Amino acid sequence: MILEVEKNGKKKIKIKQKKSPSVKNYVVIDHPQNGEILNSNYYTLRIGASSAKAQIAIDGSDWMDCRCAAGYFWYDWTDISQGSHKLTARIQTVQGEFKTSKSVQCQLFLNDSVK
Repeated sequence: MILEVEKNGKKKIKIKQKKSPSVKNYVVIDHPQNGEILNSNYYTLRIGASSAKAQIAIDGSDWMDCRCAAGYFWYDWTDISQGSHKLTARIQTVQGEFKTSKSVQCQLFLNDSVK
């Protein structure tokens, strides 16, 4: 954008205004990683996001709020059932739109020695 201003009725000054950089909205599930095998029926999920709030859905559940600490979002997942699970995180952008992460697949495998 160029702004033209008259000074003393004669001279025009041209000022170029830089475009503000676009903010990239992102949300990603850092842990567990896709395909990870869990060996305990509790796990703390870690989510990276460009928002003040993040939520997680486990196996298509309702969205659950995550807590923010140390620059990440966390969710304490307890009483995990054996088998495969699908995790999806989301944020709400400043424009009010929801952005979801790529889904992460993981599975819980407990053998007799791990309770």
